Amino acid sequence: METLISVSLIQQMLAPGLMISACGLLLLGVNNKQVAAIGRIRNLEEEKRNFRRAARKEPLDDIQEERLLNLDYQLITYARRVIYFRNSVFFYTVAVALFVFASLAIGFQQLGDIDIFSSVALVSFMAGMLCTLGGAVFAAIEVWLAYRVITREIYH
Repeated sequence: METLISVSLIQQMLAPGLMISACGLLLLGVNNKQVAAIGRIRNLEEEKRNFRRAARKEPLDDIQEERLLNLDYQLITYARRVIYFRNSVFFYTVAVALFVFASLAIGFQQLGDIDIFSSVALVSFMAGMLCTLGGAVFAAIEVWLAYRVITREIYH
């Protein structure tokens, strides 16, 4: 009988554990994209500074002026993307914490046979799922902004 309880407990704790892993993978992907975007911001800022230095020596031509405007647009858009990255990382991280909490609540409920932990586990798991959704929404918005940046660069 005790073996069945142990197996049941492990099975119940598995769903939050899988979501912890899933959110960890999502965090890794978003973090990698964030690092790349921040690197791109630094490169664009350096290019912008170079244009400004050149403009002190002689006026920029029309193509250089257009590139400078394009740089400003890209920097503004990248700054917005970084905000969405931050929001996505925040929601995924909170989701991980909630899934850990749900898993612990399941364990405490089984060990202590205290019914309130079942409700705590369910609420924590559902809140974690909502946070995962929030992170995914912000990640999707960021993808849309990335598309806008690249199309602007291609066509301007």
